[in-house]
Amino acid sequence: MASRQVFLKDLKVADLKRELEERECETTGKKADLQNRLKEALENEGENPDIFLFEIAGDINSALQSLKGSLEQKLIENGSNLEQKFEETSGNLRGIEQNLRGMEQRLVETSGNLRGMEQKLIENMDQKLMENYTSLEKKIMENSSYLQKQIGEYVDGKFGEIENKFLEVERKIATLRLGSEEQQQMVNTSLKSPGSDSDRLSKPELSSPVEISKIRMKPPLFDGKSSWVNYLRQFEAAAKANGWSLAEKATALTLALRGDATDILQTLSLEEQEDYHQLVRHLEMRYAQCITKYHRDTKGVQVVYWILKMPVRDREGRCLILIYLIDLKLL
Repeated sequence: MASRQVFLKDLKVADLKRELEERECETTGKKADLQNRLKEALENEGENPDIFLFEIAGDINSALQSLKGSLEQKLIENGSNLEQKFEETSGNLRGIEQNLRGMEQRLVETSGNLRGMEQKLIENMDQKLMENYTSLEKKIMENSSYLQKQIGEYVDGKFGEIENKFLEVERKIATLRLGSEEQQQMVNTSLKSPGSDSDRLSKPELSSPVEISKIRMKPPLFDGKSSWVNYLRQFEAAAKANGWSLAEKATALTLALRGDATDILQTLSLEEQEDYHQLVRHLEMRYAQCITKYHRDTKGVQVVYWILKMPVRDREGRCLILIYLIDLKLL
């Protein structure tokens, strides 16, 4: 194959080694060393290294030989670099290993310190909890004694008030009984004396066509503020004494209404107004709270009477009854 001419600086490592071998020179070292060695050989031969042309064969074997030499040179260089880096890395790893051992030792020491701190913390917490428990127990005992004293005083005061209320209720009941007896006596007297002043009462002029000629006793007035039950009993007593019929009772009850109670007439038809039972039913529906209050008051009087019959030493029983009365809103 054809050859080519190249300068010294363009020679490859394989070519440099081949030229040195031909001149029986050493062929080891890097490319720069080979170039310097070949340059000295040319100068010894009397040639100018800068312009001297070398004949390089262009066959495949030569190229392969040149490539092989180049690869060997690179492998040697890379091997040297890798060996150097490996030594450096080994040194770094040894330093890291030493640091890790130091950290492990410090962790062991820190773990021991933490266990000691944990033990001390548990002991302090147990001690504080015991102190707080003792203090709380003492305060509870003090407050319990104080509350027992306050409850006793409160209960005694309440029972005093209950006794006073009961006595007042008894006085009212006695007064009502006395008034009822006096009224009954008056009714009996009027019935036995046909020539009394009640017979000579003038007949009131009513808008209803019913003639009330038998009136002997005037029923009380009802304004919706007093007890409907008590009023109805008084009205029935007057109606019975006068001998009224249902129509007369309806007329008399209509005329006895005053104030807010007259509003009930606006909701009734003329037939319902003249029907005594319908009129009473509507009034009871309107003033039902009076009935409820009456029953509640009656029940309260009975319970209070029962409490006052209990022994004074039975304070616990009185307390329970007092709570029951307050819950029922009887006090």
